[in-house]
Amino acid sequence: FKGKSLDYYQILLHETAHFILHRRFIPPVPPRSVREFVTFHDSIDRRTERVIEFEATELARRIAMPTADLRPVFARAYDAARERY
Repeated sequence: FKGKSLDYYQILLHETAHFILHRRFIPPVPPRSVREFVTFHDSIDRRTERVIEFEATELARRIAMPTADLRPVFARAYDAARERY
């Protein structure tokens, strides 16, 4: 992964999140061409598409920035800065 852009990592996380969360949507015989993929993708209704995109984005963000782990770190830094200044 050396030399890859931040966008590359964001896309990789997003698509991995899709696989984790939405693999049940993958047809038994996966699309074998761009045309088959477009047909499959277009068969998903727009509301469902928005929901699965939101879910994948949210999981990717949580993987990239685990807020539960970082919240105590930021709280300690905030408290230290408040005491100092």
